[in-house]
Amino acid sequence: MGFLLLAWPFANVIVSLKRSPWLFLLLRTRRTDWYYPMPLSAEETLPDGAWKMKIELRRTQDVVIMDIDGRLVAGVGAEQLRDSIDKLIGKREGKVLLNLEKVSRIDSTGVGELVASIKRAERAGCQVKLLSIAPQVRHILDLGRILPLLDFAEDEDEALEDFHGGPYVSHSD
Repeated sequence: MGFLLLAWPFANVIVSLKRSPWLFLLLRTRRTDWYYPMPLSAEETLPDGAWKMKIELRRTQDVVIMDIDGRLVAGVGAEQLRDSIDKLIGKREGKVLLNLEKVSRIDSTGVGELVASIKRAERAGCQVKLLSIAPQVRHILDLGRILPLLDFAEDEDEALEDFHGGPYVSHSD
């Protein structure tokens, strides 16, 4: 009786597990060498630095360009993006261009932090655009139907021209 009460919310999972015994065996085995656990801090990374994300800031005219390189995923990557955007908001930077050309991977936490950071910056009076979105990132943003809500450009010159050519129109309004 106790097993049935505990298993009731997972009835669909149990039924599907009965149909595919290999999946049941996969879930029952508890091997931890199949994956790398998420790092807890920036210092705790894989030997080749695969978890690190590097953010470089450069200025062109009155626009701050943030070059992001690495994985925008839960943990260090999302925290780095949040901290960098918050520093720019604190400095009252008016125009920010996020270059996503070298972002190798993004997960749901990275997408959430990207959108939240853009919204936070816009509420503080910043204009934020995305630049050169990597194909794998574009795919994830398309799947979530988030890309049409964001302001982006394929070319840096085009993005800078958008900042200086006429009034800023946000696609999210």
